[in-house]
Amino acid sequence: MIRFVEAHRKPHGVERICRILRIPPSTYYAARSRTASARALRDAELLAEIRRIHEESNHTFGARRVWTRLRAENVDVARCTVERLMREAGLTGAGGASGHRLRRAARPPAAEAAPLTAGWHRLL
Repeated sequence: MIRFVEAHRKPHGVERICRILRIPPSTYYAARSRTASARALRDAELLAEIRRIHEESNHTFGARRVWTRLRAENVDVARCTVERLMREAGLTGAGGASGHRLRRAARPPAAEAAPLTAGWHRLL
C-alpha cells in the first residue's frame, strides 16, 4: 500500500489516499522514514554479485550454478536465497534439466485378452 500511496500522492494527496485506503497517514510517513533492513541491504549486495556472475556466464547459469560460483568466491549464502533473488530479478538460466527430459520408448502392445466366455463354466 505504501508504494501505491507513493505513486499517487502528487495528484491526490497523501491524506486523501490514506482515508480511502483506511490507513492512518502516519503509517505512510513512518514507512518512508524507515531505513532499509539488514536483509534488504544484504540482498542488494548479493543481487549485484548474482547479476555479475549471470552476465559473465552469458545468461546461461541458473541459481544452482550461480550459488556454486558464489561459494567458490567465499560468499556465504544459502541456495534458496540465490533462487529467491534471481526469481525476483527475473534472471533465469539456459533451460537446465527441463530441456533434457527422459524419453521413454513406446510400450509393446499388450497380448490380446481371452474372450470373457472362455472358461466361464469353471466359475459355476
